[in-house]
Amino acid sequence: MSLFHRHTRKFRRSIALLLGTGLSLAVAPQLHAADVSAPAPTAPAKEQILPGKIVYAQLTTPDLDKAKAFYGSLLGWTFKDVTVSKGRYTQAIVNGRPVAGLVERPNMVAHGDPLWLPFISVQDVKAAANAAKVWGGHILFKPQNVIGRGDESVISDPQGGLFAALRSATGDTPDDTPPRNRENGSGMRC
Repeated sequence: MSLFHRHTRKFRRSIALLLGTGLSLAVAPQLHAADVSAPAPTAPAKEQILPGKIVYAQLTTPDLDKAKAFYGSLLGWTFKDVTVSKGRYTQAIVNGRPVAGLVERPNMVAHGDPLWLPFISVQDVKAAANAAKVWGGHILFKPQNVIGRGDESVISDPQGGLFAALRSATGDTPDDTPPRNRENGSGMRC
C-alpha cells in the first residue's frame, strides 16, 4: 500500500471519528435539542426532494466564536445557538432559515483543520451508498435514520472528498434569494 493511500485512510478514519460526534448533535435545520427524542414525522413531505442539491452544510471547528465572527462578517449570517448535550452548536440563519450548522470540537486540533461537510440530497440513501462503493467511494457512516432529520450516510469519494447523502424526512427547502447588502448590492459583505 502506498504512503498516499495509508495517509488517506488514516485521514478518513480521523475525520470519521471527528464527525461522528458532530453529526449526532444537530444537522437538520428543523431539529432542536428538545426534538432529539421526538418520534419521526408521519405527515407527508411538505416539499419535494431535489436530488443532487446541496441542502445543508456543517462546519466542525475548534473555535465556534471565531467561526461565527468570520462568517457573520463575511456573509451576513446571523446565528441561533442550540443547546446540545455535548459541545457547542449554532445554526447559521439567512432570511429566517437555517443554512448551515457550526459545531465546536475544541480537541479537533489533534485530528486536523476545521472541516465543512456538505449534505447532498438523494432519493435513496442506501442506493447512493451502494453506488458510491461501486465507483470507488468509501462509506464512513453507514446509512441510518436520524429521527426528525431523515436518512443519511457519510461518504468519501475515491480521492477522500467528504459529503453526507441525505433524504430529508420533510423534503428539501427551495432556494432563497440571499439578503442584499446595502454597501455593494450583493449577498456578501465584501
